[in-house]
Amino acid sequence: MNLQQKALAIVIPLITLLTAGYSYFVYVTTSEHIEQIVATEREQLHQQHTHYFKMMIDQRYQHELRQLLITPGLVDVFARQDRAALLDLADPVWRLLRAENPNVARLHFHRADGTSLLRVHLPRRYGDDIAALRPMLQTIHANHQPISAVEMGRHGLFYRVMQPIMVDGNYLGAVELGLSMKFVTNALRHMLGIESLILIGHKALEAYDAPIDDTVRLGDYILWSSSSDIRKGLDALQKGFDINQDANVITHGTQTHLLHTSHMPTIEGSPKAAMLFVQDLTPYIEKRNHTLFGAIISAVLVVVIFIITLRLTLSPLLSNLVATNRKLSEKIDEVTRLSITDPLTQIFNRVQFNHSLSNAITLAERYNTPFSLLMFDLDHFKRINDDYGHPAGDRVLIQTTEIVTRLLRSNDTFARWGGEEFMVILPHQGVDEGRIVAEKIRTLIADHSFDGIEHVTLSVGITQYREGDDIEQILHRVDINLYHAKQQGRNQTIADQD
Repeated sequence: MNLQQKALAIVIPLITLLTAGYSYFVYVTTSEHIEQIVATEREQLHQQHTHYFKMMIDQRYQHELRQLLITPGLVDVFARQDRAALLDLADPVWRLLRAENPNVARLHFHRADGTSLLRVHLPRRYGDDIAALRPMLQTIHANHQPISAVEMGRHGLFYRVMQPIMVDGNYLGAVELGLSMKFVTNALRHMLGIESLILIGHKALEAYDAPIDDTVRLGDYILWSSSSDIRKGLDALQKGFDINQDANVITHGTQTHLLHTSHMPTIEGSPKAAMLFVQDLTPYIEKRNHTLFGAIISAVLVVVIFIITLRLTLSPLLSNLVATNRKLSEKIDEVTRLSITDPLTQIFNRVQFNHSLSNAITLAERYNTPFSLLMFDLDHFKRINDDYGHPAGDRVLIQTTEIVTRLLRSNDTFARWGGEEFMVILPHQGVDEGRIVAEKIRTLIADHSFDGIEHVTLSVGITQYREGDDIEQILHRVDINLYHAKQQGRNQTIADQD
C-alpha cells in the first residue's frame, strides 16, 4: 500500500466515525433543545394562564361590577325590585361593556331567593328559579362573597364573574357578568400565540340542554369548542387521552403538536372544564431532521472530497478540512445566536431573559447585591397595528429597541418578553435608580417622532430583588406594577412603593 492508500485506510474510517458521532451529537442536542423549549414554555404557559384569569378577567370584570353597583340609585331600585328603573340604569353600562368587548354576553341581576330579577341582555325573561341549575348562584347566595368561575348554563358555557349586592350588611342578591368562551380562547391566542381548545366533562350533556360545537370524546371530556384545524388530529387521542397527563403528542400528516392541559376554575357541582393548549412542534422536528440529514450529507461529501483531494495532494485536503471546520464553527455560533435572539428586534428573547434573570437572582443571593427589574409595555399598541398596519407596528418596536439600547449600560440585560412587552434587568441598582432609568426610557419614547405615527407612549412597572425571591415572585410583582401603571392612565411609571 502506498502512502495515499494508507492515509485513506486510516483517515476515511476516522472521518466516518467522527462525522457519525457529530451527527448523533447534533441529533441528541437538538432533541434536548426541543425538550427544554417544551418544559420552559409549559411553565410559562401555566404562569401566564393563571395570571390571565386572575388579572385580565377576574380583577378587571369584578372591578366593572363594583363600579356598576356604585351607580347612583342602582342598589335602591334593586332593593325595590323596580325592573324598569333598574334596566334604565344598567343598560348604558351594558352597552358600554359590549362596545369595549362584544364577547361580554350576559349581565344578570339575581334575587336572594334564587330567582331572576333582570336579564339586561334579555329583559323580557325573568322570574325563573335560575339558582336551581346554577351552583355558582347557590354559592354566592350562601356565602355572600365575590366569585369567578367557568359554569354551564341553559344556553352554553360562560366564564362568569359575580358580585354580591349588600345594603347595611344585608344580602339582597347578586349581579353577574358572563363572557363567552371564545373571548377566553381568542385572548389567550393573542397573548400567548398558542391555540387552545375547551374541554368539558361529558356528563354536562346529560344535565344541560346547551349547544355543543362538536362531539369529539377525549376520556371523560368532550371537545366544547375549537378555533384551530388541529381538532382534525384529535381522533388519534380519543382512546388513549389522559387529561391529567402533563402532555400528549399527536401527529397528523406532516404536523406534530404538543397538547398541554390546564384545568379552569369551576364550582363544585358544575361540570369540570379544562383548556387544552396546542403547541406546534413541527418546526422544531423539521429543524432536527434537516440538521441530521445535513450532517449526514456533509459527512458523505467530506469523505468523497477527501479521497479526490488526497489522490492529488495532501495540502489541499488539509486546507479544505480547516475551512470546513471553520464553517461548522460559524454555523454553530449562528445557531446559538439565533436561539437566544428575538428575530425582529435583535435583542434577547424570552428564553435568554429567563436564564439571565435566574443568574441575577443567584448573584444577588451569593453577594448580597441589589438589582432592579423593569417591565414596560407600549400603550395602545393594537391601535397602532390596526390604524397603520403591522409593518408600521414592527418599525415602532424596532425603533423603541434602538432607543432603549442606546440608553442602557453594557452589563444591563434587555429582552423582548412578547408582543409589545419588554424586560430590563439593571444589576447593582435598586428601585430608586431603576425609576430614574424607567423615566428616561418613558420620556425618550414619548418625545420621539415615529415615522408618521402619532405620539407613541409606554407604561413601566419596576420592582427590586428581595431576599428569598424566586423568578415567579419577582415577575409577579413587576407585572402587578405594570398593570397598575396601565390602570392609572398609562404613560407612567409605577414602582413597589407607589
